[in-house]
Amino acid sequence: MAFSFSTLPGTIGTGVVEDASANSTIQYDVTGGGASTLFSVYIDNTNNTGWVYLKFYDATSGVTVGTTANEMQFACPNGVSRQFNMPAGIAFATGMSYAMTTEAGTAGTTSPSSAVPIRLNATP
Repeated sequence: MAFSFSTLPGTIGTGVVEDASANSTIQYDVTGGGASTLFSVYIDNTNNTGWVYLKFYDATSGVTVGTTANEMQFACPNGVSRQFNMPAGIAFATGMSYAMTTEAGTAGTTSPSSAVPIRLNATP
């Protein structure tokens, strides 16, 4: 399932990216505006039996999941949901892109076996 982006009124994190089933397929420039700032990440891993890793890339193209080094990743254990907040934000100069795998680090390419909904709060 593809992600969706919507705009909220406010001064911090005015955009919301929602993906009902994040997987190892790269989603490019999810805020649609190139440079952006990430303020929070929500991962719902209640449907899986293993850990998942949401990997972020500062790119609008050219990422190969499993080969391209990610800028950062957020880990979520099986059976729980996690919220990560960054009040000062994390800047992406080129474009915020992501993929979800079941392996940590650069080399992982396996998609979760069940749906993993995510929600990102960002400013495009």
